[in-house]
Amino acid sequence: MSMHVRRHEPRAHWVLLSLFMLVLLGGLCLNGYVSHVGAEGDGPDLAADISGPAPDTVTGAGPVLRIDPDGTVTSRAMPRRTIALTFDDGPDPQWTPRILDVLARHGAHATFFQVGSQVNAHPDLARRVVAEGHEIGSHTFSHAWLSDTLPGGAAWS
Repeated sequence: MSMHVRRHEPRAHWVLLSLFMLVLLGGLCLNGYVSHVGAEGDGPDLAADISGPAPDTVTGAGPVLRIDPDGTVTSRAMPRRTIALTFDDGPDPQWTPRILDVLARHGAHATFFQVGSQVNAHPDLARRVVAEGHEIGSHTFSHAWLSDTLPGGAAWS
């Protein structure tokens, strides 16, 4: 006598759940591609160009460095009795406009070290910072803890 094993069709909720998860994964991948998440390392390897000590124009002057588009590095010092105002981790839709309003009221300028993903999320705020005469500096794209990215988990000394 032969026994027939009756196969059950998959229940509809498992099929729908699998389809939902597949669509969700596709949406997350598309969002990452559009936002350039994970592509922070794409580009020229600047560390490969290091061939000796830094030039005197960099080490012999002040702490403010500027890299021109042609690759020329210059260094400058701030005038005496100058205060440098810096703000990190923006642009923030709540705080950046308030800070810009206070700076405009007092005729002051600052440097905003902005996170690239925040600039992508709030490009109008980044444009306003530049339009009002402030400087923008890079505070990485994703605000990674750089000490965690060292080989072997080594810490900065």
